[in-house]
Amino acid sequence: MKKRIMVFISAFVLMGSIPNKVVASELFNEVWDEYAEDEQFQMMLEDYGEEYAIEFVNDVIANREQDTFENNIANSLTNSRPIVLHARTEYLTYYGGKSSGHYLSLDYVNRTSDLVRIVDCNYNGTYYGIHTNVSLSEAYAAISASGRYYIY
Repeated sequence: MKKRIMVFISAFVLMGSIPNKVVASELFNEVWDEYAEDEQFQMMLEDYGEEYAIEFVNDVIANREQDTFENNIANSLTNSRPIVLHARTEYLTYYGGKSSGHYLSLDYVNRTSDLVRIVDCNYNGTYYGIHTNVSLSEAYAAISASGRYYIY
């Protein structure tokens, strides 16, 4: 099973989903340490093979990237530097599905509840203002879309 996991992770390096071999090695060790003895993981890998492994590795990568996002914003805010999000609005609940590209300011994160505060300068009063109950995962999804980023 160890070889099988490494083969899948290596494929992600070749596809560009994992930036380099060092990160792939760290990811492999993280997956192996946490899941090698997990019977459910072993059964899913045996039953669903490549499909399950690809989905699993994608989830691990996404969680790692969101953790990096959270750490970056927390460190920046600790140093009195608010965050600028170049976001896709359809990922933010308070936009109700309206799709546009928009700049937002993120000036607070609660790492216990995983909530952030977004200050929106939209000229439309429906979206304008301070939004205190935005989940960290919403904020991350809004900047994870193609062509989006954040400044911290």
